[in-house]
Amino acid sequence: MAPPSVIEQLHRLARIHLVRVGKKTGRLQHYVIDWKKLIEVSIRRSFRILQTELREQEARIFFERQFLSNEELRGFVGNYIRLMMSELPRNVLLRSSLTFADLLDDMHSTIVGMMADHEIEQMLLEQSKRKPRLSSLFSPLDLWMDSALHVSTISRRVFIGALGKSGFVIE
Repeated sequence: MAPPSVIEQLHRLARIHLVRVGKKTGRLQHYVIDWKKLIEVSIRRSFRILQTELREQEARIFFERQFLSNEELRGFVGNYIRLMMSELPRNVLLRSSLTFADLLDDMHSTIVGMMADHEIEQMLLEQSKRKPRLSSLFSPLDLWMDSALHVSTISRRVFIGALGKSGFVIE
């Protein structure tokens, strides 16, 4: 990503209150991440497809109860984003077309993939039985996977129809 693009992205993030302008040091302008807002947006964005299948009121109650109000899950998402940003080489972050949305999509796919791994799921389940704090994180991660694997009736019908038009026979 070219420097002007970085600046444009930062201004966009500031307009939606995910970052704010911080201290200026010489020619360098620092930005401060609003982690609380960023984590909320991250969780909401990861479930944007599921949200379209629930009525608005049901979706709001579901997300607040299961995900947004869960401090353990919020901590996990914050830790994931911080670690991912620190693990990615700086040149990848600055010079590629990788966006924050791409990082969130990766987080969503990783949670679903890791929680679908039976061995990992069993290990987390055993540990969560011994430590209540871990249980309050395991449950929403497990629900996250289940929700992500949910296929709506319309999506299922369209998928089968597209396979049929492509030559497959699905009974």
